[in-house]
Amino acid sequence: MKSKYGKRILSFVLCAVLLLAFSACTQGEEGEVAPDGMQFATAAGADYRLYIPTHWSVNVDYGVSGGYYSLGTQSTVSAQKYPITEEMRDAMPGEGASNAKARADWFYEQSLKPLVASLASGGLETVDVNCVAVLLDGVNARQYHVTATIKDVKLQFVHVVGERKDAFYVIALTVADELYVNLKEDFATIRDAFVFSDTPYAPTETMKELPADENTPDGMQAASNSDVAYGFYVPASWRVDRNHSIFAAVAPDGSSSVSVVPYLPHSDEQMSVKDYFDWNRANLKKTSPEGYTDVSEKEITLDGVPAMQYEYTYTVGGRTYCYLQVVAAWRGMFYNLTYTALPENYESNLGDVQRIIEAFDFR
Repeated sequence: MKSKYGKRILSFVLCAVLLLAFSACTQGEEGEVAPDGMQFATAAGADYRLYIPTHWSVNVDYGVSGGYYSLGTQSTVSAQKYPITEEMRDAMPGEGASNAKARADWFYEQSLKPLVASLASGGLETVDVNCVAVLLDGVNARQYHVTATIKDVKLQFVHVVGERKDAFYVIALTVADELYVNLKEDFATIRDAFVFSDTPYAPTETMKELPADENTPDGMQAASNSDVAYGFYVPASWRVDRNHSIFAAVAPDGSSSVSVVPYLPHSDEQMSVKDYFDWNRANLKKTSPEGYTDVSEKEITLDGVPAMQYEYTYTVGGRTYCYLQVVAAWRGMFYNLTYTALPENYESNLGDVQRIIEAFDFR
């Protein structure tokens, strides 16, 4: 099996987490304008604005703010917010201006650097031993820079970490070694243009339309459209996400989300549903060795199609999330229906999740 398969699996698990982070989305400020020569690359709901040069391409499809320079060569930039949990607070240096450097260093060493190291072959090489002190919209921040070889390609990883209002904010550049010199000034421009905002970002146009669906069960609403080979329905009280390319919805209290992500295997990937999830599990454990815990698994059906239901917990960015994931194979593709919740809210929406599973419809 190819290693890029595991990276695709990890991406949809993380995007389920991001749906929760953006669940309190409201309208943004009117008349917002990007700086000259730049464009918005901000995901809906973000309490900041990420701008990238107009000669880059925006990519916010999976709820992550960011974009890329070249489609054919690794060259991506992203911004993410990581709320500080009580567990993180207990483990890191205390608050205060004198500890700002130590707290950023702790977060980078505990949450960001291990993720790069888990994917690298041959270890990491630190480029800036003492890091670099920078400002992130007036907030004292730290810039970290390492190189690593992943799948025989040397990559440069630059992370800018700043702390504000009980959260760490990270701008990350991942770029092939041969492009770094050409793009490092672009990255500096992106970093310097970054601003915080008290108003969550709301795009002026949604990414997808959800027309009326005559097959919608009573008391539910369609959360998918005719572009896909399935019907995905959620309770009428849930908020359907229209801003990202995946089909998803968030519970009324914002504590949980459900999403559907399909995966088309490569022609040389021969696997069963269990093989598929085992590879998912292996990559999650590789990324966070102590952050993954199996809870249960059982055989079920999804619209009459044999499927597996898995429950597990996964810790990312210092925060633990509970998952219920249903995986089925249908007409050459795998479909992942994933429920994500904070531990304290996991049980409260299971009834709705069961309705969602029962209403799911392959076409």
